[in-house]
Amino acid sequence: MFFLRLYSICVFFIDLLNFSISAFFETISFFIHIFIPSRKKSIKNEIILIVGASRGIGRALAQLTAKLGATVVCLDINIKDNKSLVEEIRNFGGIAYEYTCDVTSQENVSNTIANIKKELNTNITMMFHCCGIPSIRKYSTQPPPLRSTMDLSILSHFWLLDEVLPEMKQNKHGHIIFLTSVAGISGIERQIPLYVAQFAVKGLFESLLDELAKEKLNKNVLVTLAHIYPFVVNKKDNHHGFWSNIPNWFGQIDTEEAAKLVLEDVLKNHIEISIPKYVLWLSHIVKLLPRRIILIFREFLDTGVDLG
Repeated sequence: MFFLRLYSICVFFIDLLNFSISAFFETISFFIHIFIPSRKKSIKNEIILIVGASRGIGRALAQLTAKLGATVVCLDINIKDNKSLVEEIRNFGGIAYEYTCDVTSQENVSNTIANIKKELNTNITMMFHCCGIPSIRKYSTQPPPLRSTMDLSILSHFWLLDEVLPEMKQNKHGHIIFLTSVAGISGIERQIPLYVAQFAVKGLFESLLDELAKEKLNKNVLVTLAHIYPFVVNKKDNHHGFWSNIPNWFGQIDTEEAAKLVLEDVLKNHIEISIPKYVLWLSHIVKLLPRRIILIFREFLDTGVDLG
């Protein structure tokens, strides 16, 4: 009994020492990367699946990654816009393919991904999921039906991961990028279904990180979560009536610039990011405050839309 207890104590201190050393070096690495930016990886010859490619940030990401030499697979339910995107990419010499898919259907996703692998004779090595970012106009209207919101913003991730993740694990090479609304880190008034869906994506991201770490694959199969603030990433639609108690508090950038910022961090293998970048840090700081102060702070910003 004594030796068993002694053994347990020794194991505990060895684990504690290992944790302390790892945490120390990770902290040093974190601060080094603040002052010395990480090198960007090459995505030339990567097979990149862009889910929700026909418009917005998904469209811009498809164009940017194609220009960097990747083979881009554009997946969307919008046939016309998806087709025009692929034509644009091919016109400037990029490699792109179009596929029509309803990602809320598990059967449709399974069949489509199988066709992609068969016709391209290769596996998907990167995936950007861009379907869960609502527009400003959607924020100001009644939320969509609960089931369709959950199917598109949550379940579609599972259907897609079931088809692409096992081979990434087997080949020890891959990168999954989830793009969500900032609702995943901050609630949105009168948009509870959207808030729940976006927060669930963050939960999926955290769970996937843990799973890959336990399987010792987190250095080879990477995961990135990007929080997008829709009010900011909509410069062209500013006339629709974005308002705040503090004018120009958030600033605005266009979709193409937002996509560049997302891709820049993805190429540096950053784990969690936000557009604008300070929103993520602000959310971490605010969460340290008492709940009542957080509510007062949100009321102080009083951010919203008025579409008239």
